[in-house]
Amino acid sequence: MKLKLSEHFTMPAASLYLFEITMLLILIPIVDRIIYPSLRYFGIDFTPLKKMGVGTLFAMGSVLMAGFMEIERKKYIDTHGYFKQHPFDTPVNASQMNIFYQVSQYVLRGTGEVLTSIPGKL
Repeated sequence: MKLKLSEHFTMPAASLYLFEITMLLILIPIVDRIIYPSLRYFGIDFTPLKKMGVGTLFAMGSVLMAGFMEIERKKYIDTHGYFKQHPFDTPVNASQMNIFYQVSQYVLRGTGEVLTSIPGKL
């Protein structure tokens, strides 16, 4: 994917993980202080097992999103072609799609992590 965002800035591919961490930091207090108390107020018993099940659905959505993105990436290559990219000074063929198309996968994964890991560890 296209890592160069401007003439002077190249996005490291490993930094996309920051979007997952950001979702964790944002959603943990929101889920703990707003969503769970609201569900309890309306009489919905959201047990840890149910939380983990919903979190697994979000994680599954992340995997599905990755699959759809790969299909679109290949279509994009067929219409726009490859370009040479030089990560670590090694030339590779890359898609011309912007790397930020992958952000939705990390957002879904972070949301699933909030719902899956935290109740599982408590």
